[in-house]
Amino acid sequence: VQIKYMSQTLSDFRNFLKPSTKKNLFSIRKAFEEIFEIIGKQIFYSNINMKFNYDFKEKELLIYGYENEFKQVLLNLINNAKNKIVKKRSDRKFNITIDITNSIKYTCINIIDDGGYIDEKIIDRIFEPYFTTKENGTGFGLYMAKIIIEDKMQGTLTVQNKDKHVIFTLKLPHNKGVKSEDIIT
Repeated sequence: VQIKYMSQTLSDFRNFLKPSTKKNLFSIRKAFEEIFEIIGKQIFYSNINMKFNYDFKEKELLIYGYENEFKQVLLNLINNAKNKIVKKRSDRKFNITIDITNSIKYTCINIIDDGGYIDEKIIDRIFEPYFTTKENGTGFGLYMAKIIIEDKMQGTLTVQNKDKHVIFTLKLPHNKGVKSEDIIT
């Protein structure tokens, strides 16, 4: 059973890392479920509560874009929050909250953690290439996340400190011209 699980995990991870060749319509809920398959146990064993608020009344919220790259952005942002919290080495239970809301023009995803502020001296630089605060970091994670969201998917990716929380906000435009038969499930 363990070998079967590990084999499936490797297969899932390999598929996850494949670059998307074209834009598709995909389920945001499914994208998050696949992310949690990869990182969920690490979050749990790191003494972190993860909360997912999906504010959408319809059956499913869909995004048009590059699915695998989008999931890599989510994984990077959630993993960065987890790593920041783990560094604190506290017995306190921390939280990562993901709020997904939908408006007429945009889908908005807020990834919120209570692991401490980003220093105001560097917050404006964290999306720059080669900028890192990690000892062995490359400075490409957040830079690539911004490129994927803004250049490839025509959205925005921002960060702010607010009420003892760090909030990364992804804002992705709706594409009205997509037909239901283009949906990947």
